[in-house]
Amino acid sequence: MRESAPSEHRQETDYIYVSIVCFLVFGIGPLGIAELGLQRLLLQPTGSVLFGPTPVGKMMILVPTILIGLLVSFVAARPITRLIRRGLGMPEITPPFPVAPWARLRWQSMDWRRAGGVVGVTLILVAAKGFVSYFYVTESRILVRSPQEFSMRQYEWTDVTAVRVRCKFSKMTKRQNGLRYVLRMSDGYELDWSPALDAATQKMRTAYAARLAEVIRSRLNAAPGIRYEFDVSRDGLVHLGENRGPVLPDALREQVLTHGGILR
Repeated sequence: MRESAPSEHRQETDYIYVSIVCFLVFGIGPLGIAELGLQRLLLQPTGSVLFGPTPVGKMMILVPTILIGLLVSFVAARPITRLIRRGLGMPEITPPFPVAPWARLRWQSMDWRRAGGVVGVTLILVAAKGFVSYFYVTESRILVRSPQEFSMRQYEWTDVTAVRVRCKFSKMTKRQNGLRYVLRMSDGYELDWSPALDAATQKMRTAYAARLAEVIRSRLNAAPGIRYEFDVSRDGLVHLGENRGPVLPDALREQVLTHGGILR
């Protein structure tokens, strides 16, 4: 009878290892949401009516979190797999290197601890910079700390020169194409308020949407000289209402009709 070579055993797929990796990877999403919630909890100033990460800052938080989470998942799954296999009395299977055979010698000769440490520290610094990049709105002004700057930008309501709103729904894919509420300031800086609506629970998302609706009605609609650009559909507002409650869609509909827009 032909005996299998040791290399063939090493190449055998370890479904326990794969399952554990998948289980750990599924935890990355909630971790990213938790980070954004922690940002709001720690950095939201008292008295602010609207708070959220800048869009670039949000990506700087989520992308390193995903990459670090993937790395940790693959590394942590190995000892967990060994413990499970020992507990079940099963032989250990070494997960193969995810590279072509011609590259394995070079892969194994690299100092992965040092390289991983450098990459990990870099990703943590990027995430930390994104964590402190946010905006918030008070009754009197808009304040922004962008990822490219260390100081806080401050704008009065009279500094808002243009507003661009997009809220559509694709009937073909049955998906919301995304709500974007972008303000353009007098110095050319553009700020998207949409990340302020993100939250872990439906109750919180509805509450944040109601806050945005109140700011639209009480501040932006009353500010003179603002140019508006609308790409809003009726289906988009209906779908938005199903996910965020009826207050924000009503405020957007009122704003579109008041400032000469058309609901498509």
